[in-house]
Parts: sequence; C-alpha cells; structure tokens
Amino acid sequence: MIDDTELDALFATPPASFIGARNALASKAREAGQKDRARQIDALRKPTTVVWLINQLARDRHAEVAGLLTAGQRLREASLKGSGPAPLREANEAWRAAVARALREIRRIAGRGIDEPRIVATLAGAVADPAQAERLARGRLTDELQPPGIEGVLDALAKAPPSRPRAAAEPRAGMAVSNATSLAEERRQREAAKELREREHAAAKARKEALRADEVAARLERRAKAAVDEAAAARRTADEAARRAEALATKARQPS
Repeated sequence: MIDDTELDALFATPPASFIGARNALASKAREAGQKDRARQIDALRKPTTVVWLINQLARDRHAEVAGLLTAGQRLREASLKGSGPAPLREANEAWRAAVARALREIRRIAGRGIDEPRIVATLAGAVADPAQAERLARGRLTDELQPPGIEGVLDALAKAPPSRPRAAAEPRAGMAVSNATSLAEERRQREAAKELREREHAAAKARKEALRADEVAARLERRAKAAVDEAAAARRTADEAARRAEALATKARQPS
C-alpha cells in the first residue's frame, strides 16, 4: 500500500530523479491494487527547481512556512476588508519580512543562487489560494504560480506617503486602491496579450517545423523507394548474370 510517507518522499526527490521515482511509486501502487492512486501519481509532473526548493523549505523549516502563511492570510484579510492604508501597510511589511526569511532559507537549501522573482511569485500565488496554501504547508506544490492581482494594489499602497488625519486619508486611500487596481488590471491585460502573442508565435513556428519535417520525410521516402527500386534492379541483373554463367558452365561440361 502507498501511504503519505512514500508520497512525501517522492516530493523530496530532486527534479533530476523525479520521473524514475514517480514511475516506480506508481507501479507499486498498481501492484497493490491502488489503481486510482497510481493514476494520480502518474499525473504528477516533474517539478521545476523553483517548486522543488519551495517544497523543501516546507519540509525543513515548518515554522518559516507557517509564518509565511499567517502573514499572507493577514495581508489578504487587510486588503479585502479595506482596513485603510496603515493596517494594509503593516500587513504588507510583515509579508515582505516573511518572504525575506523564506528566501534566506531557500538559498541555504539550494547552496547557490536562486530565481527570486519566480519563487516570490509562487509563494504569493500559493498563500492567495487555500488549496495551494495547503499544498505549500505539506511541501506538495506541483506547479509554479502567479501572484494575485491584489499584489499591485499592495505595492502601490506600500509606496504611498504617510497618511493624514483619518477624515482626509480615507478618500485618498480609496483613490489609491482604485488607481492601483486599474494599473494591476492593465498590467494583467498586457501580460495576457503578450502571452497570447508568444503562444501564437510558438504555434506558427511549430507548424513551419512540422511542414519542414513532412518535406524531409517525403524526400527520405522518395530516396528510400528509389534505393529499393535500384536494389531490385541490381538483384535482377545479378540473377540474369548468374543464369548466363550457369548456362555457359553447363555448355562447357557437355562433350564436344
């Protein structure tokens, strides 16, 4: 039977060895009659280095990840409740401090340079989604994630000037949130348009490569057919030569 300990061991496996370990675990599940579990294991994709490092952080530093999740939840609540600039700024600062601690530990785990932007984006995306947050807590993330749109709002508020008395601050805060939200939406639209262009370019490139491959295959097929025809002609010529040689030999053996 496949238990959570064996599944956790799979997520602890370095990316280079993941496929082999996954296939072995899936085979073991099938042999144990756990067909559904085997299919789930087979569906697991090889993690990127970013995802693997974050999962190891969750395994090695439970307190750091718990603090990160708490800070992320506090930030979500402050942003959704509209608590005002000061509480939101404090929650944002706590979140940034938790991320800084996480990055420090991830560098220690990696023992080398790390891709900080992708790691931070995945951490932000994980804490924004309860299901992903649970996977993060268990060290079982499977994909890199993108931060939620509110990130742009929080960045704008974090850079805002100190608040004035409450009566004057609240309208300004509302305008800041509105403007930041618009900017975040525009940024998402630009990124979506860019991604669409990149996919269309990749698709066009793939179609060209497929056509080129078809042409190459056709040429090779024609060459192979020509080679087969030439070989058949050569065999016929050789057979004819052999028959003539045999006829001459038979004639030579006959008495004069």
